[in-house]
Amino acid sequence: MKPFRTLGLLIALICASACSDGAPGDLDLTPSPKGDVRGDGLRLAELNNPANPRPPEGAEVNVTGITVLAIDTFDETNNGSSAGNIYAQDLPVQGAVPAFGGITLFNASFNPPTLRIAPGDVVDVRGAYEEFLGPPSSPFDIGESLPEIVSGTIRLRFEHVVPEPITIQLEELASYETGRKWIGTLVRVENVTAQSDGFKGGSGRFSVRLDVPGVADSDLPTINNALYDVEAAPVSFASGTKYTSVVGIVQFFFNFAIGPRSAADITP
Repeated sequence: MKPFRTLGLLIALICASACSDGAPGDLDLTPSPKGDVRGDGLRLAELNNPANPRPPEGAEVNVTGITVLAIDTFDETNNGSSAGNIYAQDLPVQGAVPAFGGITLFNASFNPPTLRIAPGDVVDVRGAYEEFLGPPSSPFDIGESLPEIVSGTIRLRFEHVVPEPITIQLEELASYETGRKWIGTLVRVENVTAQSDGFKGGSGRFSVRLDVPGVADSDLPTINNALYDVEAAPVSFASGTKYTSVVGIVQFFFNFAIGPRSAADITP
């Protein structure tokens, strides 16, 4: 739990709230000692698991007790269209984040409107659940989708800390069947190698393919710059470069990628 602010600052914030038109939305909240601190809403691990009944496309869902992992402020395409997503995952259950426990929050708003969240905050979100199937002109393969909560309203439950990443095998991200369960979650892969030089597309998206023996180039998982200017990191992205570990948010758009949040997420 983050340290509580000093009494003087807390009093000042409360006073500011009372004297303004809206609540500041960033005071520390303490979970109730009674009941489930996650609240009584849905769990992402239940909602996202293809083995469970699916809600109708666009159905409103109420998910409670999820941890904010990252807020995308890096516009890699330089056109305003590639920033703004929020990534969150279920709180750990008995110390472990369950499979299928991650989500992308697209076009989210806040209650109160003045709320400002940060990584580590535990929030509730109510919005439309959608399985994004890819762009209409070039959809994903049949059976592949990206789970999202669209135009949801976020409310702060309490402040906390970003959980430790889940260590997975890179091979799990080489196919949709094995990688789906990690979409939207914070993971770590260890002892991996750049399969080719890092490359930048015309849109500004930078990618580094990671080697998985026997997997076609087009299906290889990558490191990408969705959340951070990866090219500015003080590491090499030349073919054959080895990384002790890479940490980031798992994303899916035709293939899987790990999006580091800062240079500290890439260890040579």
